[in-house]
Amino acid sequence: MIVTALIRGATGGPAALASEIGAAGSSVGEGHADQSALAPNRRRPTPGRACSDEWPLPRAIGISAALPTSLLPAPDTVARLEHAYTLRDELDPAWATRPLALVRREGRPTLLMEDPGGEVLAGLIGRPWEVAAFLRVAIGLAAALGRLRARGLVHKAIRPANVLVNGATGHVSLTGFGITSRLPREPQPPEPREVIPGALAYVAPEQTGRMNRSVDHRSDLYALGVTLYEMLTGALPFAASDPMEWAHCHIARQPLPPADRRTDLSLAVSAIIMKLLAKTAEERYQTAAGLEGDLQRCVADWESHGTIGAFPMGQNDTPDRLLIPEKLYGRASEIEAALAEANGKVSGRSGAAARLSLPASTLEYKIRTLKIRKEQYKVP
Repeated sequence: MIVTALIRGATGGPAALASEIGAAGSSVGEGHADQSALAPNRRRPTPGRACSDEWPLPRAIGISAALPTSLLPAPDTVARLEHAYTLRDELDPAWATRPLALVRREGRPTLLMEDPGGEVLAGLIGRPWEVAAFLRVAIGLAAALGRLRARGLVHKAIRPANVLVNGATGHVSLTGFGITSRLPREPQPPEPREVIPGALAYVAPEQTGRMNRSVDHRSDLYALGVTLYEMLTGALPFAASDPMEWAHCHIARQPLPPADRRTDLSLAVSAIIMKLLAKTAEERYQTAAGLEGDLQRCVADWESHGTIGAFPMGQNDTPDRLLIPEKLYGRASEIEAALAEANGKVSGRSGAAARLSLPASTLEYKIRTLKIRKEQYKVP
């Protein structure tokens, strides 16, 4: 696990004073552990504990640090820090927390980064956002993703813990670049090592490794959709208790539209979120610029009329390059046969549960696995 904290030093340099924030850190990349670490005039915490009122910190100098929580970090954890540091020349402080140095602190590798100010989005989620504030931050997020895409990068870990926001201005900075990819399109293995429990609620269907589809910038748009859904409703679109169930949710279940959870929400805004949460990348927004354009349209309506009317979405959503759809064509009979066989296995095993004396949890796991695999063979 990697945790991020502000280093608030005096003239002695950025390493003169450090605040280590305990166990609530990011599991992927360098997400901030606690929004209290970003507020000025906080107190120095006891190691392994949250901030207390024992030691005043001077004014922030704009440096943050990402470091492993373990004294003996796993090789993958160190590799994520090193990878994030290699991106320092490709990240812009206008929309990202840019790495400054990779050093060793108390025997652990520590990534020093510029701190743009603001608060961690994860600390601001829990109840529905007011529409105007939501639209400001949503536009900032879309703009940041567009600039990330323009640099040829796919973040792969977009979620509230990896976003810093200024609620008043809507300015957004991305962080958590430990697994960011330079490949425009990246095949995903059946069991991706990069997806771990802290981020499972935000991964795109193709990131589960169970769809035989590649990960690209549209995967970030799906994760952004989950984040925006949570901002609008105060809840995630899905609830699950284990990795297999999370994979099934992202691949097969349809979320309840935000407008059904919140009656005062415009249908147009709800439709934008649902478009981001489409199961296949071809059905989502194809560019962050297209999303940003629709959000700007919502802001214009809201400021002019106090309401947001329906409008055709994605009118300016023009892809900047050709991406061949990863769909199956001309295999209808074979796919129908595969689905029929899968359906027979599911119904047959569930009917034989008593005779085989299988534990209920084992049987449910096997049936759920078969159902998820069925989704891989569906075609439009």
